[in-house]
Amino acid sequence: MRNLFPVLFLLAALSIPAYASESAQSYIAPCEFLVYFDSFDRLMNVSKSVLKRFYGANWNQMESQFRADWQSQFGVDVFSPKSIDGIGIATNRSLAYVHIAKDSGYLLLPVSSRKKAENWLNKTLGGAVPFRFLGDYLAVSENPTNLVTLSNVTIESNEAFRVTIAKLDFHWDKPFVWVESRYLADVSSGLGVTGNIQIPYGFTAVALDFSDSVITARAYSGLISPEQNDYIRQMRQVSAVETNNLLDYISGSPAAVAQLYLNVPMLFRYYMAIDRINILGFSGLVRELQNKYRVNLEQDLIANTDGLAKLVIDRLDIANNDYLLYGSIGLIDSAKGENFVESLKTAVIQSSNQLFSFDLFTHPFYHYKSSNYSVFYGVIDKDLYFSTDKDTLVKLVQNIYESRNGYLEKLPAFFRESMVSNHAGFMGTIDVQSFLSQVKTGLLLNKDFFIGIQNIDIQGHPDMEEPSWGWNTRVDIRFYH
Repeated sequence: MRNLFPVLFLLAALSIPAYASESAQSYIAPCEFLVYFDSFDRLMNVSKSVLKRFYGANWNQMESQFRADWQSQFGVDVFSPKSIDGIGIATNRSLAYVHIAKDSGYLLLPVSSRKKAENWLNKTLGGAVPFRFLGDYLAVSENPTNLVTLSNVTIESNEAFRVTIAKLDFHWDKPFVWVESRYLADVSSGLGVTGNIQIPYGFTAVALDFSDSVITARAYSGLISPEQNDYIRQMRQVSAVETNNLLDYISGSPAAVAQLYLNVPMLFRYYMAIDRINILGFSGLVRELQNKYRVNLEQDLIANTDGLAKLVIDRLDIANNDYLLYGSIGLIDSAKGENFVESLKTAVIQSSNQLFSFDLFTHPFYHYKSSNYSVFYGVIDKDLYFSTDKDTLVKLVQNIYESRNGYLEKLPAFFRESMVSNHAGFMGTIDVQSFLSQVKTGLLLNKDFFIGIQNIDIQGHPDMEEPSWGWNTRVDIRFYH
């Protein structure tokens, strides 16, 4: 069973919608973790297509290896519908892995022949794994108790699940993953993370759509608690007014852009509430600035933001300390923003780091220099501008205030709609080919896998209606035609 699940999880991520038929949903019990996909049918072709992107010229060798491994372990050629049908497994109906609780779960397979499926299980697994037929489905589990206690109650009896599939407009017709916080808590404790923190009941679901030109993942994440409802409702209340698309004022070929359009003070409180043990380190930084340098990041900057922040990544080479990033943070009160910059100046000097100053439009700007990077920053009107390159910062500010634009139309089409606030949330766009050539993070990436990808769009927004349980996120991976 442990050998079957990882492979099926991979196939779930690669599957495509199939024609409507009897679904495994009738036999999916309330659970903490679910991987569902609509069928084996047409799955093999899409699996090959995606895996070819990953393995490139080595695909034929890897295909032979996959076939041999499956044939050796399970007596079936996973890329052959005829072979799958030959062991009594139907290729035109849905299947799933259902994790009910710790050490409790089962694999659900559609059957075309009970006799063939039973013979295959006994021959391949030697009768060591318990199984049970449920209508035209086969449930396989390491724990026989799971199969005995299955009832007519399905996952759709869970209110949170019903809300989630409505948010995603999910009709059991595409790949789907469901994860509850209890499952993540078990996984975290197994990895050595403290298990003493009581996590409220939360959940995340992802539905996948595939076509020749785009792969779309739509996710909904929620946390059921009155506090969550208050946080989400207030986070979508933003005072910012859209001004400029930074890409329109600087010539270049950006690798990625990102924008935040949320109530930042409430987002900060939300983050501090869920990261109580400082896993990401930001909480510790905030405390250090306050205690050591008397810089109150929450009051001096975060509470003064209007909710609109933008970032452009043009070049990022960590190994060689070669960076070109720039962006802006919208402010409610420019005077308070200038005071924050001054308090930050004092903190830098107290920490014995290098700090230089220069004027831009008669406003003081600063250059913070460390051994690995530089940051240039300052406040003009109601924006805090920053960049890792002085010439870029000066050019950006000058062009904005002298209305010298027109660079955006020279960029790829997918950038033209970026960094425009339509509703509360966040967004990001990655030019994949520019990213591969201009961003060096030290991670080894198989470029063959990304060679056909044009761009990746990420958009997310909080619930806009009550009750406000969570976040809606959409990721589009677009391919060259």
